[in-house]
Formats: sequence, structure tokens, C-alpha cells
Amino acid sequence: RIKELEDALEPMARGIHRALERAEYLQARGLVDERDEVVERLRLEPRDPRHVAGELWRLRVHWRLPDLAALLPRLEALEQAVRGGSDSALLASVLLVKARTLCILLRIDDSWAALQELEPLAHLLESDLEEFDLRILRGELAARRGDTEGSLTLRAEGVRWAEELGNSTFLGTFLMHIGYLLLWEERLDEAADAGTQLLELGGRAGDVVHEAGGAALLGAVAHNRGDLEASLLLLRRSHDLYAAAGHYSQFILLNNLAGLLIKMERYAEARVAARRGERAFAARGEQPRVALCQLIQAAGFGLDGLWEPAIERLTRARETLAPCTAAQQGSNMAHDLADAALAAERFDVARLALEVAVQYHERGVERDRLEEARARLAELLG
Repeated sequence: RIKELEDALEPMARGIHRALERAEYLQARGLVDERDEVVERLRLEPRDPRHVAGELWRLRVHWRLPDLAALLPRLEALEQAVRGGSDSALLASVLLVKARTLCILLRIDDSWAALQELEPLAHLLESDLEEFDLRILRGELAARRGDTEGSLTLRAEGVRWAEELGNSTFLGTFLMHIGYLLLWEERLDEAADAGTQLLELGGRAGDVVHEAGGAALLGAVAHNRGDLEASLLLLRRSHDLYAAAGHYSQFILLNNLAGLLIKMERYAEARVAARRGERAFAARGEQPRVALCQLIQAAGFGLDGLWEPAIERLTRARETLAPCTAAQQGSNMAHDLADAALAAERFDVARLALEVAVQYHERGVERDRLEEARARLAELLG
């Protein structure tokens, strides 16, 4: 199907946005080898719109592939080349990809700065796909910066926009983002409604990704309601659906499953799931999620009475987090592990666990517990 992909990429010389949409469609259907062969032909002058389009397409594709962080230098070189020209629409496209890439890598302040530069140029974004990316970015950054209601408003606007377009892919993504934000705010009935809508959308559209997303969201709601067995069934169903579709979210589900299995005291299974997640996130360069997987493994060993491997995993988690400016949720698990270690008089493990907890709090995870964690650590060291 190389010719089909060539036909999709050729219009980049005339209109890069339509080609981006078509290339995204083909990529989602697994034409990876054909993609690499054809895109290599787009080695043009740095300011040629076809070159910019090809690079942006490669970067967008890699939002789901292992070497995301390694692509930042290419993105910066592309931005520099475009800034030397006069095409503001191309610059807007580059800034959008830059801002979303940085957001995915949890470099929130850098992503916000890129978005602020983009906003005056946003009207130049021509495709529905770029409009979708921009709406997702605005909602995500609002949530990451603590504006929950603002984020919900932006995402609800996204739902209405997607419904007007009749685009079920966009609609499902906005519903998922709304559902998880409501979940984090402990608005469980509203989160469950979003999960049910997403599950039903998947059924109507014949889209296993939406079905998997709805199952994952409902599984998280069941977890928060204390129905752990129901949660486990739903999360496993979601993971299997995502894996069958080759979707990146299968790795996020490994984290969720591992955390749930810890809570259910099925420690060996939790360690296996977290180790699989660690390998996947390490390949992508997603260090905050690597650290979380290492912490889950440490908890899986320590709560199982296996203190030496717990020390090794905690040490690795601390080292992985050290250069990170943001972190995934994990502070509660670090505190729980510290409590278990203190009860077993393993003060060395408790110290490490509290040091990791402090790292999480310093990076914005339950920041209101930072002084508590520092005080506990100081008391232990004293």
C-alpha cells in the first residue's frame, strides 16, 4: 500500500494539513515500514513546506513510539528553520507539535510557554486534526496547572465541537479526558457517566479503542468505590483491548493494574505488571512513568517482606526522579511503604521511601504533604 501512502503525502506540497490527517489515518492502521520508506523521500530544504510537513508528521507519529524524548532536538531544529522564514502558518503548526510533545513529556512550564506563543497564531491552523490537538492541549495544561473547572469547561466545549463535526474519535478522547479529571476530583457519579458514554460510543462506532477507554475509566471508578474485583476485571479487559489494537494506553493500564494488585495484596503479579511497564516507558524516554513503575515494584517487594530488592528498586526510583521536573501520582505508595518498613523496623527502607515521597511532593504531587514528609524524614534521621 505504498502508493496509497504516497498519494497521502504528495499533497503536502500544496496543503500540509490535509496530508497530516490522511497520514495519521494510515499510521493508525499499522503501515510503519511503508511510512519509513516513503517519508525518507521528503528530505528537502529545511524551509520547504513539504520538509516541514514531513517532519511534523514524523513527530506526531512518535507521540506513540519509543523515542519521543530523543526527537526533541529534531523538533528544535525544525522550529529554528521555520522561524527563519515568513510562513506564520507553518510556525503555528510547529509550535503546536512542540507544545503537545512537551506536555506529553510532563514539561508543563515549557509546554505552557509554547502554547502562549502559539495562541496569537492559532487562527492559522487549518485542519480539524490540529484544532483537536490544540483543544486537547489547552484542557490538559489547564488541569496540570490546577484550573480544574477551566479544564472541564474547555473539554466540554471540545465535546460539543466534536459532536458538530460528527467525529467519534475526537468525541471519545474528550469524554475520556473529562472522565479522568472528574475521577481525580472524586466526582465519581459524573466520572462513571462519562465512562458509560465512552463505552456506548465504542459500541456504536465499532471502535475498540473507545471501548477500552470506557472500560478503563469505569474500572478506575470501581476502584475508587472500593469494588476491587470489579475494577480488576474492567482494567484487564481494557488492557487486552488496547494491546490488541496496538495502542499506547496498554502501558498506562499496566501501571494501573500493578497499583490495584498491590492494594489487593497480590504482590508478585503487581511486580510483573510494573516491570513490563518500566521497560515500555524506558524505551519511550518517559522517566516520570519509569520512576512510578520502579516505586510500584519496590512496594511489591517491601510489602511482601522482601526488603533487599525493595531497597534496590527504591534507589532506582529516587535516581530516576532526580532530574525530572514533574512526576506521576505515587506519593501515597511511598508513604505506605515507609509505614510498612517502620513497622518491620527496616529504617533504611523507610528512609528511602520518605526521600522518594519528598521528591514526589516537590514535583507537585500532593504538594500539601511536603512538610509532613520532610518532618517524618527528619524525625527518622534524628
